[in-house]
Amino acid sequence: MLGREMTDIADAARQQAKAAAASQAVLDNNLAAICGIIAVVAPPPPVKLAFGVGSGAYWLLANYYQSIANDPPRQDFDVVWESDAQLDESQVPASEPEGTLHRFAARTLLAADANSALRIAMERYDGALAAGDRNAADSQAQAAGHNAAAAASHQDVLASLAQDVNNIANAVIQGSDRTWDSVTIEEAQAAYTSACGTDKLNLSGGAGITAVAQTLTGAAADDLLVVPETSLAHPLLDATSLPEQPEALISQEYLDAQSSYSAALKDLITP
Repeated sequence: MLGREMTDIADAARQQAKAAAASQAVLDNNLAAICGIIAVVAPPPPVKLAFGVGSGAYWLLANYYQSIANDPPRQDFDVVWESDAQLDESQVPASEPEGTLHRFAARTLLAADANSALRIAMERYDGALAAGDRNAADSQAQAAGHNAAAAASHQDVLASLAQDVNNIANAVIQGSDRTWDSVTIEEAQAAYTSACGTDKLNLSGGAGITAVAQTLTGAAADDLLVVPETSLAHPLLDATSLPEQPEALISQEYLDAQSSYSAALKDLITP
């Protein structure tokens, strides 16, 4: 490490990223509930399953965002993790809308993987600094930069798919013989557990979301689907009421918040 400048995590950008992550967590949790309702309304079984998977993917991502907002120091700073998970496009369903919904859910899981790796790198960076190990802190800062870039890239792809997913959701709702207000909490919970299992802190018991996770390369499905414990209540399994029907599944407010978080991630690392 001698003879060159060390890499640092910029504190101001980090605080901005943590604030943006906390806001994003709330929005993703709301989308998890909305997807659960659409999973009930959707007539074709593959589309029902896809929106059930989306509900679990948003719940998972919401908790990873919230864990970034919390990030306490870690002592295992001698270990470096750089997320390199990707989607194997050859395993994406060829039929539509299943292909688009699968791709969107998979990208959500990839964003969760990158955000998890980012959180751990930042926590290890803090632990290395506290221990006075500047070389380890440098390695963790570099890993954080890699993971922040990966997270921002996955979110940019999600944003590019948003309109297509909104169009699918609108078509499902308009073509259904069920109205939004007719969906009960019990039905939404059943649609969720059918896709994601009954354990809200470990989604690997859900056949639908596990199948999507298995189309990723470079990510361990079982580890990826373990939900970090945060203060977030589950939007369906802990719910006492369901949200009103939104104008769009993925709103402009959501996309703006996602853009703000991505911008903060790109400013995180300073050489």
